[in-house]
Amino acid sequence: MLGFLKRWTLSKSNASHEGRRRGRVLAEELVVLDPGAPAETSRIAADDSITEQFRAVRANLLAIPREKRPRLLVVTGSQSGEGTSTTVHRLGASLAERGDLRILLVDANLRDPALGEFLDDVAPQGLADVLRGEVAAHDCIAETVIENLDILPCGGAAGNPAELLALPATRACLLDLRDDYDFVLVDTPAVGEAADAAIVAKHCDSALLVVRLHTTPKETVAKTLDHLRQTGVPITGCVITGDAESPQARRSRRYGEAARV
Repeated sequence: MLGFLKRWTLSKSNASHEGRRRGRVLAEELVVLDPGAPAETSRIAADDSITEQFRAVRANLLAIPREKRPRLLVVTGSQSGEGTSTTVHRLGASLAERGDLRILLVDANLRDPALGEFLDDVAPQGLADVLRGEVAAHDCIAETVIENLDILPCGGAAGNPAELLALPATRACLLDLRDDYDFVLVDTPAVGEAADAAIVAKHCDSALLVVRLHTTPKETVAKTLDHLRQTGVPITGCVITGDAESPQARRSRRYGEAARV
């Protein structure tokens, strides 16, 4: 669920990594999501608990008053492996399934693009080509099998992604796309690994932070928040991914179960 950061306890994210698990409710304002779960490109399973949790994220986002609601969101994390790309896709799919919203996903992770995996055909051109002035953005947008959900893929290789994203064309492109869609979700590399997210964030209405529970140290999250705030972008909230049960608690529970056998 979308948790507003003023209500979020950073200490919840300080622990070591454990394997990918299905998510469950951690607290009233936070829902744990599993970025490792397979993403359906053909449909959204109605009985999928992860899908239900993303519907909760959607509900919180749409609960923001229309005049204040961010429509162009940069989605990023503190470090790799937090499930940013899957969060972008599943949140976009959840918004699109309402039927009255047009959603665009933009792959601005020019270093390690992933959104193209949700397309049936490999897109030869995309954002990088748009920013180089080689093609118009609308000529690169591809429809997905989910109605009302489109993707602007990464496109051709970028020699220096940060320099390419820093071009004035980035702002012009994103604002133009926002005019044509109800929501534009922009996938970027982790803040701690490249300047790309901060560069893109300057042109967005808001930022959504993805944090993997029991993996991302709270000090790292705090630095990420400070870095994003320095760009001037408001932070709408965060999505917590991972398992609500800590690795230590899981080991203790398994040890206790084994002892009772």
